Order: sequence, then C-alpha cells, then structure tokens
Amino acid sequence: MPAFPRPPRPRPPLGEEIYQDLRTAILKGELAPGERLVEARLAQDFGASRTPIRQALHMLAREQLVGRLPRGGFFVLGLSAADVDQIMDLRAVLEAFAAGRAAREAGVAQRSLLTERNEAFGRAIGRESAEELARLSAAFHQALYQLAGNRWLSRTIDELDDHLQRYRQTLFSSPDQARVSYQDHRAMIQAMAKGDPALVEALVRDHMDRGRDAMKRAIELKKSSLDEK
Repeated sequence: MPAFPRPPRPRPPLGEEIYQDLRTAILKGELAPGERLVEARLAQDFGASRTPIRQALHMLAREQLVGRLPRGGFFVLGLSAADVDQIMDLRAVLEAFAAGRAAREAGVAQRSLLTERNEAFGRAIGRESAEELARLSAAFHQALYQLAGNRWLSRTIDELDDHLQRYRQTLFSSPDQARVSYQDHRAMIQAMAKGDPALVEALVRDHMDRGRDAMKRAIELKKSSLDEK
C-alpha cells in the first residue's frame, strides 16, 4: 500500500480546551470546592473571550463538577456524604459484577496482571507519595475491569471515579489505609484463583464499604483543612 499523507488533526474548539484544563484543575484539587469561577477572570487567565469560557462552564455543570450561583456565575462543587454513598453504591454493584466475571472466565495469565499491579502498589506503600499510591491502586482496579471484558462497564466506572479523584490523595496519605487496600486486593485475587465468584463479589462489596468510610473521612479532613485557611 502506498503511504498516503495524513491530514493534520484539527485542534479542538477553544471551549473544549478550556473545559479540559478546568476539569483537570478541579479533579486534582487545584480549584477547591466552593471556589467561585468568575468569567471575566477566567477569560483573562486563558486569553480568551467570555464565549468559550461560558461554553466550558456549561460543560462542567453538566458533569456536576460546577454549580450555578443564584444570582449568576458558577462555583466548584464538592462531594457530600450522600454523594459518596450513592457513588460507592453504584461502584460496589459494578465492580462486584466485574470481579465475578473475572472469577468465572479469567485464566492464570490474565490474573497475573492483577497480581503484578497489586504487588507494585504494595511495594510503594511507605515509599511513594499519596498521589502515586492512588495511581497504582487505580491501575489495579482498571485491570480488574478489563478482565470483565465489558468496555461499557469500564467507561461507566471511570466516570463515577472522576468525582472521587480529588479526594484520593488524602485517602492514601495514611499508610494504614493503603495496607488495608493492598490486603483486600490480595484476598480478591485468591478468591478468583479458587474460581469462587460469590466470595469475590462479597470481598469487593466489603472493600467498597471500607473505601466508602475512608473516603468520607478524607472529605471531612479536606473540608477541615480548607476551613482553617
């Protein structure tokens, strides 16, 4: 086949670029819950008119990452305890389903990826930053979703996880919490190796419950630190 020149990829619209930048800043915690997003100031920061700024803010509002102020304007939304309960309830159902499928269908070679990722997570405890621990833990769970062989499942869980991302570093700032997660992961892998879907699903639900409690504590800690500033 002859090598045909590829046309240059068009840049995304400016509103999309601004949306991505603001979204990343919110999920990383660089824009704190409750912080006002002033269109004029954002337009100055991005060197743009207010139109793409407004487009970006409306996109973030649809994702419930920002809320509208009564008299106009936007602010960064945080998560409440009720939000965490609802997100973790859904995650428990979806991840238990994924783990059950993995227990039924995944072979030794496929499960080895879970072991590799969890051992990398375990080695990092007490040595790496909370940010890196959060990344390694997420990599384990991503591998679990892949074993389910359902890309829609993975996409749905990723969308839910986006809302928890900004609190994960606080969550893994405790080595004890990281060790609990590591041991939970090991127990899941062992149950999969036994081909026991019911046990795997129960372990996942227990893991999600522990994560729910730890996430609520992390949110309260983050709120307390913001109140002190």
